Amino acid sequence: MRPSVVFLLLALLSHVGRGAQAQAPAAPACADSLAKTMAFLQGNWQGRSYSVSGRDTVLDALMTVHSQSLFSRCALEEHWKAVKDGHVLFTAKVIRAYDASTQRWMVHYVDDGLNSQVYEGRLDAAEWRFFRTRLDRGVPIQVRLTWRPRKAGYEQLIERSRDGGVTWTLGGFVTFQADPSAGSR
Repeated sequence: MRPSVVFLLLALLSHVGRGAQAQAPAAPACADSLAKTMAFLQGNWQGRSYSVSGRDTVLDALMTVHSQSLFSRCALEEHWKAVKDGHVLFTAKVIRAYDASTQRWMVHYVDDGLNSQVYEGRLDAAEWRFFRTRLDRGVPIQVRLTWRPRKAGYEQLIERSRDGGVTWTLGGFVTFQADPSAGSR
């Protein structure tokens, strides 16, 4: 190749490379309202998990949760552990994340028993709630999770609907307080 052709080819490639860098897409931004709304979940927590059946409420497990922010607070990575009578019932990983392509908030849960669940978030009755549908003996059941900040921590509500979301029944809840052994949040 002649030197002038090589020079022109290199100049063209250099220009194309700079143009591609200049047009690189910015990192997607998540919905600030939810990122700020869910920021209270970040930290180290101790909790008490209860099942509710009619008028009976039973302590199921003592919980520990470590939650850290990812990707400019557009995701939270959580490590869960449930213990009862000194025995570990399960450990789990939870990712709460904004999906830029669908513009939805999702919760992805998987535990050491390979129970895998995906919940889709939406604003419902002025609160962010996360929904999924599962089967109970072939019948679809909707599950709704709500996290609410409280004075000394936060709570998680687990509700179920057997009529397509017309009515909801509280199936369980978890109360969380900051873990004093973990230092400041």
